[in-house]
Amino acid sequence: MAATKTKVGSKTTTKKPDDLTRRLKAVIKQEAETWVEFAQVAEEIYRTEHWRQKGYDSPKEYVLKETEGKVSYEIFMHRVKMGQAIRQFKLKKNEIIALGWTKFKELAVLGLSTEGASREDMVDLIDDAKDKSFREVQEFVRKERIKRATGKEQKTVTINFRLLDEQDNVVKEALDTAMELCDTDNPSIGLVYICTEFLTNHSEDGKVVQAIKEKVMELSEPEQKAPHKPHANKGKAKKKAATKKKATAKKATKKATAKKKTAPKTDPKDEAIDEILNEEPLEEEEDLFPDDMFDGVEE
Repeated sequence: MAATKTKVGSKTTTKKPDDLTRRLKAVIKQEAETWVEFAQVAEEIYRTEHWRQKGYDSPKEYVLKETEGKVSYEIFMHRVKMGQAIRQFKLKKNEIIALGWTKFKELAVLGLSTEGASREDMVDLIDDAKDKSFREVQEFVRKERIKRATGKEQKTVTINFRLLDEQDNVVKEALDTAMELCDTDNPSIGLVYICTEFLTNHSEDGKVVQAIKEKVMELSEPEQKAPHKPHANKGKAKKKAATKKKATAKKATKKATAKKKTAPKTDPKDEAIDEILNEEPLEEEEDLFPDDMFDGVEE
């Protein structure tokens, strides 16, 4: 491969291909480090209540005003959690930058919520996560938190369907409508909601069906969810879904009121599971920084 010539003033310098590759890796590494610094700064702002010094009544007001809306409060708080984990477990940049911020955010939540977790425990989690995808890390963290909250593992089932193109559009539109009604971005909850709606109209055991439906609605409390982004083919379903949502909510309220006196007490372990399952997942970040990306780059 030919060398690259660069003219600087009256002098012409020659850069070897390896030099350019080294510079590329260094620039990528520098860019990757910015999320770590963001997390550390956000954590310090939150911990020291820096927003009060700037005259704000809350960190949310501070973030929205000082960043001019370029950073959402949700993202800021994600960075705070990550910064708390970096500080508590004394993590170094070179231990976490190659992992990516979305994976680290999941591990930070797990580490901070685990009583007695040590720096070594956190480093082991990070090392194990390097070869996993974001979804695999997210699922691992979810199962671990449920197991630690309840003392038992939660089993999951995977169901696969093979559909024609036109069937795929119908299913996606139905899922979008169901997820909007439940105020969730979790398609699994949307599917269960669709099935309970079907059972409501076709099953003779209405009490069981209603109990299932109420459980689905509990898992998708609107105040803990970001607005669902509908599928591109949703079309007229949105207006229809809004009307149906009002009718469903009214009907559910009446039934809930009638059963309130005889409703069984909620198991604290079930509440812990609901809280974990109800958390809003982050969008997956493309892994631009594999483990060997920075080989040969000086620290």
